[in-house]
Amino acid sequence: MPIPLPTNVFELQDEAFFQVVKEQCGLTMVDILRYLEVNSVDSLLGMNVVETIISNHDRAKSRYCYNDSIREFASYLFILGGRNVSEFIRLNISGLLPTLPIIQSSLDSITNRINEGDFRYDLMCDYLSLQKTNFIFASEDCTGVIPQIIYNVQSNTFIGFVPHLEDGLPKINTFSTESFSKFENWFGTLNKSHLLNLHMVQPINLDLKSCAPFILSAYGTDNHFTTLDILMR
Repeated sequence: MPIPLPTNVFELQDEAFFQVVKEQCGLTMVDILRYLEVNSVDSLLGMNVVETIISNHDRAKSRYCYNDSIREFASYLFILGGRNVSEFIRLNISGLLPTLPIIQSSLDSITNRINEGDFRYDLMCDYLSLQKTNFIFASEDCTGVIPQIIYNVQSNTFIGFVPHLEDGLPKINTFSTESFSKFENWFGTLNKSHLLNLHMVQPINLDLKSCAPFILSAYGTDNHFTTLDILMR
């Protein structure tokens, strides 16, 4: 038998609100709402939950739309609650949550995003865990690219200039500026990358099953470095 909601549910905030959520939905939902800083019914409605359900009601399922708040909520629900919880809520509250393939695609786009010069050790460990191995073959190589400068929206940086090396490794997010004159100076004075340096990791399974290699890091270079850079790397 469902637990009735208190008559003052719209007035509850913080711990009182979370206690009701715990009684109705469990600790997983409490963790999700805490992470999203949703501490009352008003802030929950502020995610446009009702508006999303209503707006999708008369649409074909293939044309459902979700704002960023709902997508973020769905992602955390999938991560903390799991596949079954996400699917149960989606099927029982039509139009509220995106489908699992959309959630997974959204998470993959974040997970697989590569920032220039960033060595993704944490993601590599997660990948090796999925492959059930701790043995790898690591390699580094360069390939030619057409020099060009592009703007990375996610990192708010310009990519295409040769990043500075520090202890043999490229500095991350070096070329970020709000000044056009500074960017113009970079464009006229700094070297542009004509090579892409790639660090790859190939997991080695004890059962010899094949698996895809993992990109540990990638960054542009002009192939100018010192012996010390190599040793420090």
